[in-house]
Amino acid sequence: MYDRIIKNIWQLMKSMQFTEDEKGLFYRSLRQALNRTDWALSGAAILDRLCKQVRWFTGQEALEDI
Repeated sequence: MYDRIIKNIWQLMKSMQFTEDEKGLFYRSLRQALNRTDWALSGAAILDRLCKQVRWFTGQEALEDI
């Protein structure tokens, strides 16, 4: 369930010139933090929607295929 959110956040970071690769500390910490949460599906959907809106606002393409 969190894979899509992680990919959305990661793509947002990359679009802002974030230079760390997927084996770096931020990416691993992001995955660990989200996988430790016990969100309801609706809570995860809200964060996913937030990422989608930021991508739209910044002109980045949507991640519909994830």
